[in-house]
Amino acid sequence: MRFSPGSRLLVKITPLERERGIFISGHRFEPYRGPEIAPWDIALAPEEGKAFASRSIPFSLKNVAIYFTFFGKTVMLSMLIEQERSNAKALSSAGASDALVRLRVFDLKAFYAESGLAAGDYLDIELADPEGSRFLVRPRKAASIAPERRKAWFAAMDEGVEAAMRGLGRPVEPSSFMEATFESAPAWVREEPAAAFSEYFNDGKALQAEEFGGRVFMWGSGVSIPELLMSADAPARSRDDEDGLSRDLAALGFALDADEIAAFVRDALWRGEGVEEALARCFIGASELGLPKKKLDTLLDEARAFAHGVAAAWDRSAENPDVARIRSALLDIYALFLVWMRRMGNLVSSPSDLDTEEFSLLSTAMKGVCEFIVNLGKGQSPEPGNLSGFEKQLPSLGEMIGELMAAIEGTLAGKSRRRRASASPSASKARGGAKSPAKARTPKGKRASRPSSQKLYTFEARLADIEPPIRRRLVVPGNRSLAELHTILQDAFGWTDSHLHLFRFRDKAFGLPSPDDYEPLIDEHEVRLDELSLRVRSKIEYVYDYGDDWEHELVVVATRKATPGEDVAPSCLEAERASPPEDCGGFPGYEELLEALATPEDERDEDESSLVEWAGGWDAESLDLLAINKALGKD
Repeated sequence: MRFSPGSRLLVKITPLERERGIFISGHRFEPYRGPEIAPWDIALAPEEGKAFASRSIPFSLKNVAIYFTFFGKTVMLSMLIEQERSNAKALSSAGASDALVRLRVFDLKAFYAESGLAAGDYLDIELADPEGSRFLVRPRKAASIAPERRKAWFAAMDEGVEAAMRGLGRPVEPSSFMEATFESAPAWVREEPAAAFSEYFNDGKALQAEEFGGRVFMWGSGVSIPELLMSADAPARSRDDEDGLSRDLAALGFALDADEIAAFVRDALWRGEGVEEALARCFIGASELGLPKKKLDTLLDEARAFAHGVAAAWDRSAENPDVARIRSALLDIYALFLVWMRRMGNLVSSPSDLDTEEFSLLSTAMKGVCEFIVNLGKGQSPEPGNLSGFEKQLPSLGEMIGELMAAIEGTLAGKSRRRRASASPSASKARGGAKSPAKARTPKGKRASRPSSQKLYTFEARLADIEPPIRRRLVVPGNRSLAELHTILQDAFGWTDSHLHLFRFRDKAFGLPSPDDYEPLIDEHEVRLDELSLRVRSKIEYVYDYGDDWEHELVVVATRKATPGEDVAPSCLEAERASPPEDCGGFPGYEELLEALATPEDERDEDESSLVEWAGGWDAESLDLLAINKALGKD
């Protein structure tokens, strides 16, 4: 049911809230909160006056958790990231209790002071609209509630719990159970509350809540919730478990399962990243597959909840560094394969197109890669000596898979051209039957034709001296010039190419030579990556905008031999955080902008307000990996 406006509940003020003059919503508006309204997005106001302001402040995770108990740890982590994208990085430590996260809270400092409220007193909260988005708040002293009234309220809640259990028949999520309880209890429970639901739960001893299958369930005390859920007369388990996620992935045609997503999550945590970075690698290009948006969004939510569960259980100390390193290398291969498979959809017109020896070999090889990844996750790794031997074979494995993908792509592209030619003879004649070259932003008159790549280079590129990092993991063919690498970096980081730039490598500077140069520059159009003798751990420095001096560090983290004739487009495997706005004043200006954005609007001074207005809605955490790869596809 949706409760009527005027329904009330009490919320007990905690010592932390009173000390800091705040109110944390968490699960405390359940069950009156509308299902489409995030707890931190509700409007909370006194009976007279404007709504309370909200702001984002840091907390340790252990202090946050008590306000999200009825949501469960998995949902709590998702909610924290939804509130503040920067929390993804903080939570990459597998949910350690001392992790610092940012949480949106209501500012009630003045209200507490004016009302004389102390820790242990209550906020008397009233539902103000049928949608569950607006609430009124009144002060309520704990001393004003007679013990007899509190006892009677507990007894009325017992009635509601018994009726709810009869009606529901099985454990359900706390919000649904609370809704059934408040609906079934005598009406005065909602009209004249005499305690907080949390007090009834903790002191009444009539209820329990337990996590099962990635979700929290509530039911009466004295029974096993998992046994009830798995009993023959209970409905099937939630799809949030591992098997359900794998089935849903397969149903939508994804070439990965829950075990593989778990491996991507563990690898991201091992690298010092978070769940969102892992999911980006798993689902890059998924929105281009033509799937119904609602189904895709539901799947992503399911995968996100599962991934946070994996992250919460992850223990760095249990990781074998040798195994983690091999797993990471295998996942790099698998991530490239996933991107390649989704791109192939544009060239495959029927399943028969893939009925080739090369695709059969590729499928067999990737099946082996996936099985090895999953076995590593289950602790089934080879003996140390065999593990070392396998690691030595990884470069050859990567090269073989790259060669197969290139051969298949070439075959499919040829079939596609022949279909177009047969469908449009005049167009084919006008082209003279020649292959139409792909568009590339090669500077006019500067080495317009490219030789074949000798290698493909994977770069870890990040802006220097900024934490949390602004970074991209890029795969760039070796036949690209430094001028083309400049364009790739502009697209990857979202710059506008409005300023001067240069590269530094092994005490040499590369760029666009000019008589006004302070130091001699080698023409960047005349040097290709393959000519720099790059190897793993080689480092290139790229400086953009001599005024703001944005220094980018590019470190080679992997290479593989390119197949002769292979022409692979640059791609971005991973990305983290948006680049600063152009012309913001370098690192100091960037820091000032972040501080201004973190300041509540009504507390900003004139300079901060002007700076935020100038930024025009820029979001430090906003990032579109698909858009980056679309741009890179033209480079």
